[in-house]
Amino acid sequence: MSDRGGKGLGSAIAWLVFPVVPTLLATTYHGVLNWSGEDPRQWDNSHRWFLLVGPLFGYAFLAGATARLPDDPKRRGWRSVLRRRALWVAVGPWFLPALLAGYAIGWGWVVKQVEPELLEQPAPAAQARSPRMLWIDAILIWTIVYGWAFFAIAALRRARRRGRFRRALRDGLLTAVAFVGSLIGGFWAATELWRSYFFDPTPL
Repeated sequence: MSDRGGKGLGSAIAWLVFPVVPTLLATTYHGVLNWSGEDPRQWDNSHRWFLLVGPLFGYAFLAGATARLPDDPKRRGWRSVLRRRALWVAVGPWFLPALLAGYAIGWGWVVKQVEPELLEQPAPAAQARSPRMLWIDAILIWTIVYGWAFFAIAALRRARRRGRFRRALRDGLLTAVAFVGSLIGGFWAATELWRSYFFDPTPL
């Protein structure tokens, strides 16, 4: 097989695998944070909206903002991979949550190998946290959930160097609003159309 044929096959496989990565990351993220299994109709807590929809907004923003931006041709080797638009879009919205989850899993495995009795001890009783600690917790959570902003800044900086800052910002915002709006709007429309099927009005 020629080099061109090999590269073509590799590109085809990459495009087949590419949608799987954000799908798995988004599904895992949603399953971990939406532990109660409630659908958007039952998200009465405003924080639930920001936590669960945030990465999806970032996913669409990065896709729209980088749609007309080329990859950086000056980088070679593994450094070029880290600056590719495909990686920013597929991994960027869930990078920090995945990193934190990997750290927790890895640390749990190490503790299990070194001192397994620590995992068997009952968890200490929850103590009241001071307002300062609650603010720190909130900042950490928002930083983790909206960590995709670092990739968005990198994309906008690249767009500015090419004189496309306003276009990239506009495309990113429009794509994000359209994507998230279509997801939520489609869910609402489907559940309204088949409301009698999803929500049985028959009294128990």
